[in-house]
Amino acid sequence: MRPPPWFSRQLWLIVPALALIWLVWSTAARVRHIEHLSNLAPWSIDPPSPNRDSPTGYANGRRQLVIPEHTNASYQWIAQTQQMVASGQWRLGHVDYDNAPFGREVALPSPYRWWLAAVGYCDRFFSGRSLALAIEHAAYWADPLLQIILLVGLVACTSRAFGRLAASLAAVGSVAMFPLAGAF
Repeated sequence: MRPPPWFSRQLWLIVPALALIWLVWSTAARVRHIEHLSNLAPWSIDPPSPNRDSPTGYANGRRQLVIPEHTNASYQWIAQTQQMVASGQWRLGHVDYDNAPFGREVALPSPYRWWLAAVGYCDRFFSGRSLALAIEHAAYWADPLLQIILLVGLVACTSRAFGRLAASLAAVGSVAMFPLAGAF
């Protein structure tokens, strides 16, 4: 099946570009919302003070980030990545923040922690934050960056295998369909 004549060689790239713009815009809006919620004045306790030597980036190991939908797995990924970087280990096998006083074993794979740490190192390079705070801030953008990589790869592979129209539909679907877009 041939694409419509108005769907020229370069014109079809507008659709994936608009999908990419939508993804960046919606992520930026979500990040602004999360930062607003995280920075609301606490009503019952003093806000945590930054501490460059703490594994969490705040004094007394406290945290300030509010994650939408209270996803406990997200908190664990951030805490485990901060502990991994603070201890200098590539593979985290035990955590102390859970199951006091003994901690617990961690069996989750490391590549996502490595990705989060890599984005955190980039954030620290550009922002000057402590590495622990940079990892917490990198959690805002780590998954959307993976989605952008998926979008670019999906469009490139789909356009070669199935054509420009299919690649355009795949681009829109990857940023607009709830199960896929919500997973990031």
